[in-house]
Amino acid sequence: MEFIALSTGTWALSFLLASLSITPLRVVTRMNWLIRLRRLIGLFSFFYAVLHFFSYIWLDKFFDLREMAADVLRQPFITAGVTAFLLLVPLAATSTAGAIRRLGGRMWQMLHRLVYASAAAAVLHYWWKVKADTREPAIYAAVLCGLLAFRLIHRLHRRSTRAAETGILDKTDRIG
Repeated sequence: MEFIALSTGTWALSFLLASLSITPLRVVTRMNWLIRLRRLIGLFSFFYAVLHFFSYIWLDKFFDLREMAADVLRQPFITAGVTAFLLLVPLAATSTAGAIRRLGGRMWQMLHRLVYASAAAAVLHYWWKVKADTREPAIYAAVLCGLLAFRLIHRLHRRSTRAAETGILDKTDRIG
């Protein structure tokens, strides 16, 4: 049971971070075709997260809803894990081209920013779960921090480049 839970959780987190690495990799390498892999990798992450969640529900708690609710309230690592999983559900549900059309690109993009919170909650879940030897969760945390830092730096760089090209500062860029 422990092996199933650990391996499915590790695969879910690995695929989640892999999906987040697509954009930085695409920016650095200029291989725009990579973007087509992001949705598939994200769905693989969700698939393993479902397996991980069901290993907890079925193999650990035997579908005892009361005990599961008590765990969520009593154990922060379970709260973080359930949060990470629940944040992935709407992302998987809206991962189709039809969902993008129905929601509209901007709304879909805003919704899919939940992936950052889900990844942070998943890393926290793993870190709190292991307790003693946190080397592996620390690696996942460092990768997530690196990916988020890249996105922030890239966004700031794009904004300053755009402002320099147009000679106009955005309201958020003005000082004073």
